Amino acid sequence: MRGDDFMKKESKKILLVLLVILIIIVLFFIINTIRKISILGDLENKVISLNARDNIYSKMESNYEISEMYKKDNIVKISLTKKDTNDNQVVLGNTETYKNIIVNYAEHLNFFEKLKSGITSSISKEEIDGKICYVISDKGNINWSVPTDCENMKVYVEKETGLPIKHIVDYKDREEIYTYEYAFGIVKDADIQE
Repeated sequence: MRGDDFMKKESKKILLVLLVILIIIVLFFIINTIRKISILGDLENKVISLNARDNIYSKMESNYEISEMYKKDNIVKISLTKKDTNDNQVVLGNTETYKNIIVNYAEHLNFFEKLKSGITSSISKEEIDGKICYVISDKGNINWSVPTDCENMKVYVEKETGLPIKHIVDYKDREEIYTYEYAFGIVKDADIQE
């Protein structure tokens, strides 16, 4: 009998320890998800605020092309240059058509999208060119344009401003790097002419 009582007590102790470990894992998961949702919300709000400015210059450069966007008042000019051919296309529009001069990688349309990103994303910190950046990796993010054959995608967003600095798309056989530059209050009327 004593052996059975001892086994029951030991089984209860083991179950209790496993339950405590499970609770700790679940709490860590919940706290980490809340942390990521908070970071994404903060970054989203910063970029929304920056995109509301009247005078923005944005440049994105990849392995293949250079895209420059100019916003002054309600006019937006987009200049796209292919690196291999030097072909240039210019599009003029307004802020109703082109709302986001700065790419908002933290933007979510509702809470459930943000919750999904909080669960599926990986967010770490890294210093780039003296700036502390969040490194966000979330290949399953429905708001990102993720190529189907992409193996991994990382976005580097400056913690202080919310501005994307670069993003890297990894494929089996190659890597594409996109870098970003921004300036505020420098766009002149001549810059938004065709």
